[in-house]
Amino acid sequence: QLNFSIFRDNINITNNPKLKKGIGSAPYDSSGVKTENISIIENGVLKNYFLNIRSARQLKMNINGNSSPSNLILNKGEEEISSIIKKINNGFMVTEMLGMSFNPLNGDYSRGATGFKIENGEITYPISEVTVAGNLAEMLKNLIPANDLKINDNINSPSILIEGMTLAGL
Repeated sequence: QLNFSIFRDNINITNNPKLKKGIGSAPYDSSGVKTENISIIENGVLKNYFLNIRSARQLKMNINGNSSPSNLILNKGEEEISSIIKKINNGFMVTEMLGMSFNPLNGDYSRGATGFKIENGEITYPISEVTVAGNLAEMLKNLIPANDLKINDNINSPSILIEGMTLAGL
């Protein structure tokens, strides 16, 4: 629901269809409505939905020119990824995700993954065919972005740390 806190206070996510030279930039959304840059998440709080004409009508909301992600950006955090890694005693750096399992009723989430083991603040060895799991609501609350954001796709995010997830198959 709108105006509900779902992330930490410092998390901001914007949809930027008017981003100059952005790969997802467009003057009109998929419903033919003139686009506007909007905040989806502002200081951890849900501020907007992606609304096409039909969904706006069903929700009795005004259309916002954002029917789908267009240069969606999770803003960068303050800390360098190397500094974040140094603070991890026992962790896993995900480099690739496989498959998908998500229960929309209770938020349970799990996916196959490959990446690297982190021990005592150092990347130690490669790992494949493990499962990472957690609850989506808790994952969003525990998300910490690094400061390595590069805007080079339609959906953009810096590296992120999510504390408290379960790792199986290691």
